[in-house]
Amino acid sequence: MNINKILKKTLAIVLTATLVTGTLTGCNNDKKSAGGGSGPIVIDDVAALCFVPLHIADALGFFEAEGLEKGKDYNIIKSSTDVSEILGTGQADVAANLLSAELAPISNGLDLKAVLGIHTGCIKLLAAADSDITDVSQ
Repeated sequence: MNINKILKKTLAIVLTATLVTGTLTGCNNDKKSAGGGSGPIVIDDVAALCFVPLHIADALGFFEAEGLEKGKDYNIIKSSTDVSEILGTGQADVAANLLSAELAPISNGLDLKAVLGIHTGCIKLLAAADSDITDVSQ
């Protein structure tokens, strides 16, 4: 792998983790928890590659570096509940999902705010480095 690609990927991860940290820091100012009460911000750990920066930031102590304490200021929960439902019922304050999946709930009155990137999905085609495949048309 080329050093520029490694640097770009590393920079992308760090920037995304910084955005997540900044978002949580902003939420922390109000000390609102899921359902609107006081307490830690509740983050739904969605089983998606898009949430990998959350785990990296958590593992590397980025939240603590910003003065946040796990359990006191934020909690990460695992849920199999649909994102619209978990946010709409106040079980979590933050979750990740594709915007396209939330258009119907938003048009039906679900009050959501989109933070971070908005895209239609993380779909990539991969081939082994030693493969003869060098182009999508192959």
